[in-house]
Formats: sequence, structure tokens, C-alpha cells
Amino acid sequence: MKCSNCNAEYKDIKEFNYHQNICIFYLYNSKYSKKISNIIIQNIVEYINIFELNDIDINSSFNKYNILEIIQIEYQINNSFRILSDTNINITNKNIEYLYNYFNNNIQNNYSYLDIVNIIANIYHLSNNDILNIINCYKISATNCEF
Repeated sequence: MKCSNCNAEYKDIKEFNYHQNICIFYLYNSKYSKKISNIIIQNIVEYINIFELNDIDINSSFNKYNILEIIQIEYQINNSFRILSDTNINITNKNIEYLYNYFNNNIQNNYSYLDIVNIIANIYHLSNNDILNIINCYKISATNCEF
């Protein structure tokens, strides 16, 4: 059996069913009719992780200087991984650099959860609902995942 959304292959139906409960690509594409490429979903998940949007309340707010600090730490972590491995982190670093420049050059000092969602939506020319749906699928995936 093969996941039609991420191409992972499974020989056992139990493993395949488990995979469908945690595969964010499967969860998103099965719940919503709008097809978004896996690469874009993967990039959006990077932003979700930077801001921890899956772990905080939608009424949360962010301070510009805390955001810049989080972004700097994320950038340093990615550069450390690039030194330690052969993986190409350039795309991730470009996303992080874009965010840093966006917040650093903006006069706004406080951002709501929905402001962050809107920024991510604008980067990928998607609706805020698309981003919120991806966040919700990410939450489901994380909840169903057994480590």
C-alpha cells in the first residue's frame, strides 16, 4: 500500500492506517477540497514550528522583539545543522531571513496570532483559512503520533 499524498509505502494495513492518522498531507487533502502541494505544506509547517502556532491559543499575541529573537535562534540552529550534515538548509534559511527582515523592517510592535497567520498566507498566496486548516491538521497529526 502506498500513501497517495506523500508516497510512503507500507506492507501492513495496520501501519498504513496509522500513517493516514499522522500524515499531514493525507489529513489536509482528505479533509479539504483545495489541493496544496506537499512542498508548500512542508514550508508552512516550518513557519508553524517557528511560532509554535500548534501549541498556543488563537488569542495569543507576539511582541516584535520576541519574534526577532525566536527567528535568530532558529537561524542559528539551522546553520548548526548545516555544518553537522550534508542537508541543504538554504531554503529554510531563506524563509527565516525573509521573516526576520519582514519583522525587523516593520514598525508594528505587536502581532496577534491571526496577524502571523496572515503573514504566512501572504507569503504563499493562500487564504487565512487555508493556513488555519493546515495548523489544525498539524495538531491532529501531532496528537495521533506515538513516539
